[in-house]
Amino acid sequence: MTQKELAKRLGVSARLVSQVVNERRPVDSELALRLARVLGTTAELWLGLQQAVAMWDAITAKASHVKKLRPIAQSRLLEHQIMENSPTVAA
Repeated sequence: MTQKELAKRLGVSARLVSQVVNERRPVDSELALRLARVLGTTAELWLGLQQAVAMWDAITAKASHVKKLRPIAQSRLLEHQIMENSPTVAA
């Protein structure tokens, strides 16, 4: 099936299909619904695939920046959560 044929079946422009195929435009909820209906899948499949692509792009593009971040120690994080959730005592 060509991009033009797929676009016609989806009821969208051939340009939109080309942009998605060439990773210049993400699959949004509406397109995911259309793809699911026409191809006999689920919208969640298409949105999940798009999310995987977005995560891969983020990991490969920003990996060095993320590695420089310092995690909060688990004990300090737990202590902070306990302090936020404890009831205040009126004086």
